[in-house]
Amino acid sequence: MSAHIDMTGITRVPADIRNRWNEVLRKGSRAVDVASVYLWEVDDRGRVRAIAASDDPPPPRDAARELEVALRNWKVSPAFGRRWIGSRLAPGQWCIAPVRTAPAEPAPSGIERRSAQRLMFDLLGLCVGLMGDGDHSSPATVDSDLTDRERRVRVAAIVDQIPAAIWTTDRDLRVTSRSGLGRASSSVFPERVAGFSLVDQNAQRTITAESIAAHRRALEGESVSYQIRSGDRWYDSELTPLRNSDGTIVGVIGMAIDVTDRERALEDARRSRLELEDFFESAPVGITWTSPDGTVLRANHAELELLGYSREEYVGRNVASVHTNPEIVAEILRRLAHGASVKSIEAELRHASGSPRHVLISANAQFEGGHPQTMRLITRDITEHKLATEQLLREALRDSLTDLPNRTFFAERVEEAIRRKQRDPAYAYAVVFLDLDDFKLVNDSLGHAAGDLLLVEIAARLQSFVRPGDVIARFGGDEFTLLLEDVGDAAAVESAARRISNRLSSPFTVNGREIFVTASIGMALGDLTYEHPDEQLRDADIAMYAAKAQGRSRFRLFDVAMRNSASARLGLETDLRSALDRGELRLVFQPIMALDSGRVHSFEALLRWHHQTLGVIAPQQFIPLAERTGLIVPIGTWVLQEACRHAQRW
Repeated sequence: MSAHIDMTGITRVPADIRNRWNEVLRKGSRAVDVASVYLWEVDDRGRVRAIAASDDPPPPRDAARELEVALRNWKVSPAFGRRWIGSRLAPGQWCIAPVRTAPAEPAPSGIERRSAQRLMFDLLGLCVGLMGDGDHSSPATVDSDLTDRERRVRVAAIVDQIPAAIWTTDRDLRVTSRSGLGRASSSVFPERVAGFSLVDQNAQRTITAESIAAHRRALEGESVSYQIRSGDRWYDSELTPLRNSDGTIVGVIGMAIDVTDRERALEDARRSRLELEDFFESAPVGITWTSPDGTVLRANHAELELLGYSREEYVGRNVASVHTNPEIVAEILRRLAHGASVKSIEAELRHASGSPRHVLISANAQFEGGHPQTMRLITRDITEHKLATEQLLREALRDSLTDLPNRTFFAERVEEAIRRKQRDPAYAYAVVFLDLDDFKLVNDSLGHAAGDLLLVEIAARLQSFVRPGDVIARFGGDEFTLLLEDVGDAAAVESAARRISNRLSSPFTVNGREIFVTASIGMALGDLTYEHPDEQLRDADIAMYAAKAQGRSRFRLFDVAMRNSASARLGLETDLRSALDRGELRLVFQPIMALDSGRVHSFEALLRWHHQTLGVIAPQQFIPLAERTGLIVPIGTWVLQEACRHAQRW
């Protein structure tokens, strides 16, 4: 050995001590089935050198340097004289243990215990440390004055305290030695006591057939690992062939390490995983895992039910294939790949039957090494909520009787037209206001139910008139409005009004009766003076009243003079409402003469309005206004009372 190892700067030890070290290392190498085990020491220059070995070949040239790097990485100080038992299992992979004269403290509860190789190296380090090197100045010479027998007794006592069971058998699988496990030694593996036959124990069913088979494989030269359950404890067992000095297999070395804490932790993890799996499958929202490109890796029951696919049909396809807008999926995956999360993005999915499903999607990504590995998408079904919202919106913007757009919807469309006109002055449109003539007669004569049926029929006929892009709405009562887009000029609008009148001229049949309908139509062309829909609707309404004043089935196009006249009528109506209270109404009496006698036969009472600023207003100017506003009733009552008062006085 010494011929192959450079001892420069290394503590000098007697040859017989080094030979003992070599023998210990050789037995340890066989026990853990490692090719070469070395005793390393730090020299006076701080370099690591091998000073003993399990076989003749020296360590690889780069092994010492690699071990120095590993020690620095482990923050171990390479002080002069420090020693380690170590073997390079593969380039960059080491198993080492310090040389010491007392056993290491046991690992705290809950921490995984050392492997079988590391435990064996700890024992080798103890053995080498207790042997000493004959030099009391060396860090490894503690207790070097002990006799060999004393050292062997001390090593045996230390070995008995380690947290692992170690046993040996002969080739007949009879236990030849047993140590380890400290205080638990008598209660753990009672069948592995020196003198007991494992084969007999198997016949008595205290040792499993698996254990016997593992021991026999070790007798054939294999290193075997398996697990032992003893009571409520778990042990990882390692079996290696036991060889004599010439390498012949003479039995088995077994080591069992208590891994109960690890197994319980694994069992807890398995239980948690099962609970998580149960939660995942029973979650009320859809959950899907995909690869970064969107390929479905997994989906829970709620997701499959939402889409109507079986697990086999859904897993493996791209999640974008079930979206009506794949761009939404592409954007979600792009954001996730950049580390962002997604919350409540609205999307529409396609059910296997073809029907739509409205959902909110939240998602995040799992990264490994800075790269996205999986994407988790959570989909919450809002289809019913979406449909209910659309229904509410529809009801808010539609007329319940005719199913036409209502006043609110129509005003929104007129506002859009006004804004478009402001952006594009060349854009032409018109608002048409239609009021049925004498519709009250239908309700009074046939009833309101018949009147409603007639309104439905009129709405259907008007709908057949409008072009795509035009809008027809029921404004209220017996009033309808139309928005005509892309109309060229006043002549085109008047032509449209004429066609509407002609379309309504054909009789309607309600409850078996024919009813003829006419309408008064007012029109207002879009221009840049309008800022709000109400302004244009007001002008179309004014034009409609101007048409109605001319008779049935008439139409008029709005001009500014109509607005002035309407303003005057509005002021007159306001004054008329207070004329009675202010005493502005007067009666004049025109006598009726009897021609044969020339005497006054009676008097005709005639109503006059003496306006405080406008003077006397003729009946033909305010009587129609009184009739339209309902003021004719209190005015008529006043006329009768006043005429009777004069007659009584006369």
